[in-house]
Amino acid sequence: MSASWSSVPVDAVRVVEPVTLLSWLRAGRPVRVVHAGSAASFGGGHVPGAVRASTPSGFVGGLSADEEVVVYGPHAGDGDAALLAGALAEALGRPVRWLRAGLPGWVSAGGTVEAPTAPCP
Repeated sequence: MSASWSSVPVDAVRVVEPVTLLSWLRAGRPVRVVHAGSAASFGGGHVPGAVRASTPSGFVGGLSADEEVVVYGPHAGDGDAALLAGALAEALGRPVRWLRAGLPGWVSAGGTVEAPTAPCP
């Protein structure tokens, strides 16, 4: 990934708590959840409705202006997820959220995990 922290504005990546994301999704708020992990980690389980991405290319065109973007990793404190969030914020020109504690935090907050029914790209 070509992003580095030096190219991302300080307020471009905002932390969101797992319980907050859970409440947004339950309320029907428009949120695009992005799994920043390998195909194997995505296949092992992910936030329901999440898409997998490792770079911003090909991802940014399908977003609506009112969609909140939340990036998480398969592990708590996942640095790759934070870097992807920064790269997406830069590509989108707007803030992106990074899910604190990743997938383990999501599960601890009461979120469910799904596995894909088709092979991951």
